[in-house]
Amino acid sequence: MSQNDFKSTLKSYLDEKREYHLEWKNKNLYITPLTILSWIIPGFLNIPFYWNLFRFYSHWSAELAAKSVLANLNNTKQPHSSLVPINISFKSNDDLDDIVKSLLRGESKHISEDNIEDIAEEFAINDSGEKEIMRSAKYIIHPPTWEITGKDFNKYWNNIKNRKHNKK
Repeated sequence: MSQNDFKSTLKSYLDEKREYHLEWKNKNLYITPLTILSWIIPGFLNIPFYWNLFRFYSHWSAELAAKSVLANLNNTKQPHSSLVPINISFKSNDDLDDIVKSLLRGESKHISEDNIEDIAEEFAINDSGEKEIMRSAKYIIHPPTWEITGKDFNKYWNNIKNRKHNKK
């Protein structure tokens, strides 16, 4: 992938995510005044209010980050005075591109830890660099699953029951 292709792909991705966070930031902002009404309920913490406030802040900061990276890519003024412009450049390596493309188009259609070791050897990357690549690629190679099975739930529940028995 060339530098220009990568930049245009990154820009379109950031635009898409910026729009998403802008939409949800506004939704959380509009809902927040309504959640103040939950203070009427005696003894009830205003969790909905704080949750919406937290979500508003999270979406605002994500939108600001996307705007900042886009400003750096477009060499324009930063969206906030506290953000410092940085110079971003991408260098493609045709040999590495060919290796990754061939791995993704191969039978396994994924990159394994063995492949990363081969790439590190091919490009003479030292052990610490290889470990850093492995650590960074861990979630790509082995993405976390958020499925909770009955076995997991039972294990969790038994741990809770054991804690109660141990306190007695």
